[in-house]
Amino acid sequence: MKRRVEALHFPDIKIGPAGGKRPTYVEVDPRVLMVDENYQRTLSDRSRRIIHNMIADWDWRAYKPPVVVKVDDGYDVIDGQHTSIAACSRGEFRIPVQLVEAEEVADRARAFVRHNRDRVNITSHQLHKALASAGDEDA
Repeated sequence: MKRRVEALHFPDIKIGPAGGKRPTYVEVDPRVLMVDENYQRTLSDRSRRIIHNMIADWDWRAYKPPVVVKVDDGYDVIDGQHTSIAACSRGEFRIPVQLVEAEEVADRARAFVRHNRDRVNITSHQLHKALASAGDEDA
């Protein structure tokens, strides 16, 4: 069963102007990407396991372009450091990225927060249903 993407209507919300400029997409060498540790997470054991799995089982169909901003010395990653590290570790030296404008570190940090806070996590039931649809024997 499929469902068409449709607009939701919220009569109590007044739609304001979009913030920032529309992103563009470019290809970069992930080795030039930088992670600003003032607001980015350091790599935890869980991060390392995720990166390990991405390296071992790379699949372009599951690839989400890192979100980056051009800075004087290259590009800062706003979201997608795990993907960037995995790509680099695999020897993928050209990856598509989403390029946004965020001149100030505070703007980049706010964008990082929104990428990591404003989302809905998948439930175990939804994960099971997707794995079953994918033909996973354990599901």
